[in-house]
Amino acid sequence: MHDGVMPLPLTRSVPAGGLTDGQLVTLLVGIGLTLIEVHAAGKCHGSLHPFHVELDERGRPMLRPSDAPDGWAQRDDVLAVLRLGTALARPEGSMATELRAYASGGELALDHVVPWLLDLADPVPLPTCG
Repeated sequence: MHDGVMPLPLTRSVPAGGLTDGQLVTLLVGIGLTLIEVHAAGKCHGSLHPFHVELDERGRPMLRPSDAPDGWAQRDDVLAVLRLGTALARPEGSMATELRAYASGGELALDHVVPWLLDLADPVPLPTCG
């Protein structure tokens, strides 16, 4: 709970057609910035699924803690972020294609991914109701 408000699970706020490019940028950059802190502490998160993400009262993504399996590396966290974005992207948009392409050939470090995402689209608030 944050400031007396129960966080909203991301699974309840993603529209049936997926997130817009701007909403994906908001989500993935928020997760990426959190993971930068996790990595700075010498840890990894592990796989990412929408149930790992909650939205605060302002619609900002918050990452729920998770234990990475043995052998999981920081680059695996980066790939997990890109895969989550691909799964939540609108099928008719180009964002899923961009994310897949980056995952197969881009620099798999969050300090590269976050600025790259911000160059793709302007952040747009995430929906806060299902």
